[in-house]
Amino acid sequence: MAIDTFANTQLSANQILKKYFGYDEFREGQKEIVESIMSGHDTLAIRSTGSGKSICFQVPALYYPGTTLVISPLISLMADQVDALNKLDIPASFINSSLSNQESQQRMKNLMTQQYKLVYLSPEKLGSKSFAQILPQLKVNFIAIDEAHCISMWGHDFRPSYQQIPRFISCLPTKPVLGIFTATATDRIMADIKQWLNLEHPVVFKQSALRTNLNLNVIHCQSRAEKQLVLIKLLKNYQEKTGIVYCTTRKSTQIIADMINLLNIRQQLSDSKAEAYHGGLEAERRAEIQDLFMSNQSKIICATNAFGMGVDKSDIRYVIHYQLPANLENYYQEVGRAGRDGDKSECFLLYCEEDVYIQQRLLSNKTGARLKIEQEKLLIITKAMTQGGCLQQALAEYFSDPVDQPCGKCGFCRQYHINLNGSEQENLRQIQDHELLADLPFQTQYFIALLSPKTYEEWLAIPGIGQGVLEQMRNSGLV
Repeated sequence: MAIDTFANTQLSANQILKKYFGYDEFREGQKEIVESIMSGHDTLAIRSTGSGKSICFQVPALYYPGTTLVISPLISLMADQVDALNKLDIPASFINSSLSNQESQQRMKNLMTQQYKLVYLSPEKLGSKSFAQILPQLKVNFIAIDEAHCISMWGHDFRPSYQQIPRFISCLPTKPVLGIFTATATDRIMADIKQWLNLEHPVVFKQSALRTNLNLNVIHCQSRAEKQLVLIKLLKNYQEKTGIVYCTTRKSTQIIADMINLLNIRQQLSDSKAEAYHGGLEAERRAEIQDLFMSNQSKIICATNAFGMGVDKSDIRYVIHYQLPANLENYYQEVGRAGRDGDKSECFLLYCEEDVYIQQRLLSNKTGARLKIEQEKLLIITKAMTQGGCLQQALAEYFSDPVDQPCGKCGFCRQYHINLNGSEQENLRQIQDHELLADLPFQTQYFIALLSPKTYEEWLAIPGIGQGVLEQMRNSGLV
C-alpha cells in the first residue's frame, strides 16, 4: 500500500487520533502541540516522562504526506514503538546499530521507495555515507527529534551525533517541519536547542516541572550501614508495592538485590525476588528482567540509570535512590517512573557524603568542557539535596519554572524522618542490655531489632555480623 494513502490533510487532529489510535480525546497539553505541528510550525515541547510525547508526533506523522523521520537515541525502545504502530496497520520501521548491515541496507531501500510512514533513526545513522546518498530522494515533510536535550553540551545525555542533525536536514530536498521533544530542559539547554537547529520562531510548549502526586524525600545517612538499614525499613513500609531502587554502580545493584533476597527468607519484604539490572548484563537478560518487572513477577528492581527509559508501568508506587544521582535531570527523570497513573507515590533519596565522592570518581574519564559541566551539575544536585529548603521549589527553579510557595509535601517541608515502632524499640532495648550484643555497633543492633533474625543465614545477612561474632553467638545459644 502506498504510504500517501495514510496522509490525512483533510482531517482534524481529533479525527486522526480516533481513526488510528481509537482515543476520543487527547491528554492534557497534547492537542495544542499536535495542532501547532500540523499548522506547519516548528514546535518545541518540554513534557515530563510518561506524559505521552509519542502521540504528539505520531498524529502529525499521519497528517502529512510522505515519510516522517523520528530521531531518537533510545535504541531499546524503537522496536517496541514500531511493533505498536505495525499492529495498528501503520507501516513503520527503525534503522539503528542493532541491525545487521544487510538488514540496514534493505530498510534504507524501503525508505527510499516510500514503504514506511514512520522511520525511527538513531542519530549516529545520520552521518553514514549510505544514508547521505539517499537523502536527495527522500520525501520528508516532518521530522520528530526526541530527547532533544542530547544536542546540548549541558544536556545530561549529550550526544555529539545530535549536532549532525542540522546538516542532515539541509541535505533534504525541502525543509521539513520540526517537532522537538524532551522531558528536561533548562533555559540554557532550550537556548542551545534553538541555536543548533536554527529555530527562529518556534512555538514552545512547556509543562510544569512540578510532579504534584509525588512526595519527594531526602534522608541523610551517616554511613553505608545506616543507609542499608533505612532502605530495609522503607521496604518494610511498602511491602507488596512495586518499586525501583536506583544505584549509581553496577556492583551496588547486585549487593542490594542480594541483601533484599536474603532478608526475604525471613521478613517477606516481597513475595517475589528482587532483580539487579545494569548495562553490563547481556541484552537478553536485561529484557528478561524488564519483562519480570512489567508483569509483576518481580516487584522490586535494583538498577542503575540504564533502566527506566520507556518503562511505561503505571503502578510503580515508590522510587528509592540508594545513591546520589549525577545530576538533577537524572533524578527528575528517575522519580518520574513512579505514579504514572496519577496516584500518590513516594520517592526517597538516601543521601550520604560518600556518594558525592563516588560520583566524582566516575567523572575521572571526562575532560575539558564536559568535565566542568558535569562537575557543576554534581554541585547543583548536592546543594539541592542538602540545603534543607523545599525540594520541589529547587527543582522548579532549576528547570526555569519557579514557584512562589513551598510545596508543603516534600520531605524538607514535612520534616520527614524514619522512626522505629514500639516492638522494634523494645527489641533494641533488649539488645543493648544483652552482654554479648551490647558491644556491637549501633547500626548492627538496629538491624537486629528491625529484622529479628532466627536462623544462622538470617544472622549472617546482617551487616556487621561475621563468622567470628556468629561463633560467639552460637556458643551463647543465640543462634
